Amino acid sequence: MNCLIVGADRLGSIPQALRKKGAGEIYHWSGREELRRAIPSDVEMIIILHDYINHNLAARVKREAKERGLPVVYSRRSIGELGRKVERLVGVGR
Repeated sequence: MNCLIVGADRLGSIPQALRKKGAGEIYHWSGREELRRAIPSDVEMIIILHDYINHNLAARVKREAKERGLPVVYSRRSIGELGRKVERLVGVGR
């Protein structure tokens, strides 16, 4: 499952944790400013780190994800919280 993470300047160990749960390609947008780029076509899930994102960018990503039928996970930049939410959404790691 390819993921787009939106928010935070640095991800720390989040990419490694997601790969352990089955993630393939991981894209990252910092979320500090409005980006005009499109969500990559091979993305299967979007993760929004809501404590590190511009409100307008969050709304745009949410809208585009809904149009494409992509699942969105909203989380703080916390591996524990993010891991639980990803597992709940896709049922991995159980």
